[in-house]
Amino acid sequence: MYNLTQFDNLTNPADFYTGINTLTNQWLAIGMVLALFVVFFAAFKRYDTRVALLASSFITLVFSITLWAAQMVPFTVISILILLLVISIVVKLTDARN
Repeated sequence: MYNLTQFDNLTNPADFYTGINTLTNQWLAIGMVLALFVVFFAAFKRYDTRVALLASSFITLVFSITLWAAQMVPFTVISILILLLVISIVVKLTDARN
């Protein structure tokens, strides 16, 4: 069965975003999180790759927690970002010791 949501009573852009996110089964917000990660990784790439990974995963995690609190992304996205952050911290710490 298809979700044929009618968007005729939207009062602000947040309603539109929530409706599209519901219509796409939360893939819009997941795509935004992924795009945000790529943009921040590219922005921090002028530093070391480990630093870029650490900074972009942290910023993306904070943004994703905000979206999760608004029930726009599943907790699986948060779990993946926490795992990525932990891995990047471990890699950065082991690199600092050498």
